[in-house]
Amino acid sequence: MIARLLIKVVLIVLTMNAALLQAHSKTVEEIDPWEPVFYFEEDGSRYLRFTSALQIWLRHTDLNPGSGISGKLATDATDLSIRRLRLGLSAVPFEKTFFRLNLGFNNLNRATKGDVKIEFLDVYAEYRPSRAFELGAGKSAWTGLSRYAAPAATRMLTYDLPIVALPNLNVTDNLLRNRGIYFKGQAKQFDYRLSIFRPYSVEQNPGFDPIPEENIAKYRDETSGNTNAISGYLKWQFFEHESNNTSFSPGTYLGEKKVMALGVGYELDKNRTIHLRNGEPVINNLKLWAVDFFLDLPLDRDEKNALTVYAAYYNYDYGPNLIRNIGVNNIATISDPDIVSFNGPGNAYPLLGTGNTIYLQTGYLTRKWQIGRLQPYFSIQYSRFQRLDDPMVAWNVGANWLLRGHQSKFSFNIESRPVFFEQENTIESKDRKLMIVLQYQLQL
Repeated sequence: MIARLLIKVVLIVLTMNAALLQAHSKTVEEIDPWEPVFYFEEDGSRYLRFTSALQIWLRHTDLNPGSGISGKLATDATDLSIRRLRLGLSAVPFEKTFFRLNLGFNNLNRATKGDVKIEFLDVYAEYRPSRAFELGAGKSAWTGLSRYAAPAATRMLTYDLPIVALPNLNVTDNLLRNRGIYFKGQAKQFDYRLSIFRPYSVEQNPGFDPIPEENIAKYRDETSGNTNAISGYLKWQFFEHESNNTSFSPGTYLGEKKVMALGVGYELDKNRTIHLRNGEPVINNLKLWAVDFFLDLPLDRDEKNALTVYAAYYNYDYGPNLIRNIGVNNIATISDPDIVSFNGPGNAYPLLGTGNTIYLQTGYLTRKWQIGRLQPYFSIQYSRFQRLDDPMVAWNVGANWLLRGHQSKFSFNIESRPVFFEQENTIESKDRKLMIVLQYQLQL
């Protein structure tokens, strides 16, 4: 099943790109000649562009206590998986219009086996009467809160996304996308986006429990289909301006642009969680806000070496003591409930919850060598979640080996995460585990 799916995916990507490369117009010299694009006008103002991307993980993971692989208790695991596959189409069919279609899947691993399927991720259209005001609708990642609420997964500084920037990932959204309308634009140094969307039902999510608990908030499903959420993000840009053609923000420009931006965002989703207070149900609004700073600074334009820095503060209020343990691309299940930690199985740990978080990532891009370019990086998340007695501190250290920019690169990453244990009335960090990933990314 997996082999047949991979063969089909590879054939689709190769066939699509080979055909489009032959059809590429030579009249727009500033476009990469390898990029698969149809141009309807010689000036490039109307076009049809195809993209594709693949990320493959080779990983070794120290598993949390009580974890199991294929039903057997295990302390560690080594696996090969498909982290992401994307097949995209974007077009400017007429003046002042834009259309985007994006298909793909995440996390084809030994746990999901052949159960993953290619699905529509982004499907939306825009009307662009002016640069200062553009209107769009459909299913998209046009959301507010912070820069990496809609991260460009194939153009990040680190090997993967900062999950802390995705507060409702796969609970009320679908791979961070929602259905709704949005407004965006750029005026002088300011870039803004405002999104009004309909959250997805949480009833079908794995592990959904409709029974409320005393003083511990849980997502509730009663509001789905009846209320909209709203989010917005305002960015003040210095130096060169970033494009807002798509919703996704890059993590590094690899020395090609000089960018500094300061942003602030907010998200409100009314009546989204529930808890009990002295046995009586209490409904909570989900209130989130963040401020962040991004710097991508070329240090030598000729050598194209550069410094990248991103720093953010997140204030999340889901209701009292709500917390989410997330294991990215997790392959393990609970094998021994008697020794399982608060984290849960596999590589899960507390990444989101009611409380405050400081997040930082920084990297340095070296000059070009014969073997490519290196970009070592470091990131750290420090969270004080209401439910935990100890701070949650997780860090990553790694490097990108850029063979052809983001189009062909290897990433090597070591992640250190805390393991929390619940005893009586406390939840404390008692141990740490590592996850080591070697990723290869191919993007066309």
